[in-house]
Amino acid sequence: MSIPSSTPGYVLSQATDAQALQTIALHHLAFAPQLTAEGYLEREVSLRETRFAKDHLTTWVLTASNSSEILCSCETYTHDVVLKSPDGIRQGKCLAIASVYTAPKHRRKGFCGSMIEMLRDQHLGGTIASTLYSDIGPLYYANKGWDVLPSVSAVMTVGVEAPNAASLASDVVISRENLVPFVARSRESLIAHVEGAALSTVAVLPTVHKILWFAKRAEIYARLLSLPISSEMLATLGVHHEDQFVLWYPDLAEKKLYILHVHNPSRRDVRVMAEASIAYAGECGCETVIVWDPDWSGWETKDMRKETRKDSLSSLRIVDARPDVACHLAANEKYA
Repeated sequence: MSIPSSTPGYVLSQATDAQALQTIALHHLAFAPQLTAEGYLEREVSLRETRFAKDHLTTWVLTASNSSEILCSCETYTHDVVLKSPDGIRQGKCLAIASVYTAPKHRRKGFCGSMIEMLRDQHLGGTIASTLYSDIGPLYYANKGWDVLPSVSAVMTVGVEAPNAASLASDVVISRENLVPFVARSRESLIAHVEGAALSTVAVLPTVHKILWFAKRAEIYARLLSLPISSEMLATLGVHHEDQFVLWYPDLAEKKLYILHVHNPSRRDVRVMAEASIAYAGECGCETVIVWDPDWSGWETKDMRKETRKDSLSSLRIVDARPDVACHLAANEKYA
C-alpha cells in the first residue's frame, strides 16, 4: 500500500521485507544503544514473529518517487479501542504511531512532518483514534493534531531490603497459562468505565497478544545481555489479590519495572500489589518500579516520588473530533 504525498515527488509506502531490515539497521543506535547491531536485529526479527506484530504491525517508509533511499520511517500498530463522544459510544481501532526515525542527513527538511500528516489524514483501516508517545517534547505532535495528555508517573525505588519475589505464592502469580481471563476482565471493566463516564472518554483495550509481546521482549533482553534471570521469573507476568491485579514488564536494559496495567475496580488500596511489584523488580535486577498516571492509593510508599515524564509523553487524537470537546484517555498506561 502506498499513500500519495501532499508534497509532489514523494511517496509513503508499506515497507518491503528488505526495507524493514534497512530501517532496523538505520535506527539501531537511536533506539537500543545497549545492544550490538546484531543483537538489535535479533530483537526486532524475534518481536516481528510474535502474534501481536504479525497481526497489527506495519512499517512505513517515505522515499522520493524516483529513488529507493529511505528518507524517514515509522511503525504503526492497531489496537482495539472504545470511545464515548457526543455522538454516542462506539468500538473500533486505534492507530498507534511508534519508532519515528529520520536519519541525521535528512533531518530539518520536513520529511518526518509530511509522513506523520499523511498517516493522520488517511484514517488507515477506518481507525477512530490515534495515540503516540513523544520523546521530542509536547509541541511537535501537538502542532500535527494530537492532544498532549498529563504524563505523570509514580516511581518507587527498589531498596536493598526489598522482599524476596520467591515468596510470591504460586496461586497469586499471573502467567501465560492463566492470563486470558484477567485480560478479559480488564476489557470488560474499561468498556463499562467508558460507557459510564460523564466526559468524552476513550480507552485503549489490552489484549493477550500485546502483553505477551512485552514478555517476549523481556526474554530477548535477558538472553542478549546474558542476565542471570530464571525462566520462572520471566514467565511471571503479574500478580493478583482479591479483585485487584497488576501486569508488568521488566525493562532489563533500563533496569526499570514498568507496570503495564492496574486493575482495581473497587478503587481500594493497592499496597499488596505495590509490595509484590517491588519484590519482583528486585529479583530481576530492576532499580525502580514505574506506574504511569496511577490512582495514587497504595502506591505512595515512603520511597515513592511523583515525576512528570520528559519523554514518552502521552498524546491522543480523535478522528473527526469536535473542536469544542476535549477527550479523556482512560487507563493512560504503559500497555497502550
